[in-house]
Amino acid sequence: MCRDHARNSSALKIRGAYSACLFLVGSLICGSANAAVPHRTGDESIPKAPQAITTTYANSAEDLLDCLAGSDVVITNAVLTSSPLSAGTFTGALSVFGFDDGIVLSSGDIRNIVGPNLSDQATGSFGAAGDNDISDMLGGIETYDAAVLEFDCQCAAGASISMQYLFGSEEYNEYVHQVNDAFAFFVDGVPIALVPEGCDTPGLPVTINNVNCGNPYAPPDGVNCGCYRNNDLDDGGGSIDTEMDGLTQTFFATVDVGAGTHHVKIAIADALDTAFDSAVLIRCGSLTCSPPPRVGACCFENGQCVSLAEEDCTSQGGSYRGDEFPCEPNPCQSSDVEDDAEPESRLDRGAAPNPFDATTTIRYSLQVAGPVSIALFDAGGRLVREWTRSEQSPGDHAITWDGGDDAGRRLPAGVYLVRIRTQRGDSTRRLVLSR
Repeated sequence: MCRDHARNSSALKIRGAYSACLFLVGSLICGSANAAVPHRTGDESIPKAPQAITTTYANSAEDLLDCLAGSDVVITNAVLTSSPLSAGTFTGALSVFGFDDGIVLSSGDIRNIVGPNLSDQATGSFGAAGDNDISDMLGGIETYDAAVLEFDCQCAAGASISMQYLFGSEEYNEYVHQVNDAFAFFVDGVPIALVPEGCDTPGLPVTINNVNCGNPYAPPDGVNCGCYRNNDLDDGGGSIDTEMDGLTQTFFATVDVGAGTHHVKIAIADALDTAFDSAVLIRCGSLTCSPPPRVGACCFENGQCVSLAEEDCTSQGGSYRGDEFPCEPNPCQSSDVEDDAEPESRLDRGAAPNPFDATTTIRYSLQVAGPVSIALFDAGGRLVREWTRSEQSPGDHAITWDGGDDAGRRLPAGVYLVRIRTQRGDSTRRLVLSR
């Protein structure tokens, strides 16, 4: 169910002018704004059997804001400009996106957020107008099929405006660093959709080029790979129950604001052509006048890892791995998570001390003989240390880590993930280095 919010519904009205600046999710193409782009075509909305996710088209801005706004936000002067198929609400997405219900704006048909992934190029082309502000920010590049939600909101003095969202696209992975669609997410002209702490490079704009695992897809390469979820059929994806070929982890966008009324604009559009659509999904009730919580890896029974707040994770049946704990490498598919009767390798003997400030001993056991690789990743998913054993016998083993990387450099305090890999699978544990 979408949540009620304190708002004068009679104040909702249509406006023609947009006053906010734009933040782009996508990236510019170097060269002339009129440079030729190869013609691309895609698959129109794909008929599917009933799935867990259910979408409902929106008839008005109020349909979206009844879902989006929290109880402490007062909304006025709202307008929705979109194709009839490009804006709406969804439910039943808990195991897919990490939150059950929300609103969706798309440059295509919102039904294409529904899984499974059956095509590498889902497209909904409506011949609708683009967004002039997005075109201006792209240096005059033409845009198409825009969906725009604008409104004013009011918070108490000294508050923050926050909302929880994720971005997904059919442009992944083959168009990383090439042509990309764009979405805008501004409060009073200030971009608030930025890569959060816990990712490899926080503070960057959330773009396809800034959250990916490279092109070609090669994790942990790319930019903020630990905050990206691959679903591209050509790159081993398809297990995430959505048509989208790739998506970010769930992020919180936030900005501190003063007393008074603040203007918000959320927009998405195809750039250069109408092929390969994108969508922004925002959680119901997450537009609030409060700062966001800390998040970390949350493991669900289907093996999916989603970045969520601890309360959200546990209330939805997930297993929380810790604040800022990364989802890449995936800690939810390790052989020691739960209910694995005879894993080949185990870290359940633990690491001690943990947390530690000088050295820690990592203990594990093997059920069968074989080669072993032990890798250590930081909170951004970067490989910082690796131990390789060509052959080890069954039984108990241990290694000592001195808090340094492979070059002997002292690593900063923080959360690290140690992964033991054998021929039959992986096993992982979290380590906390304090200084």
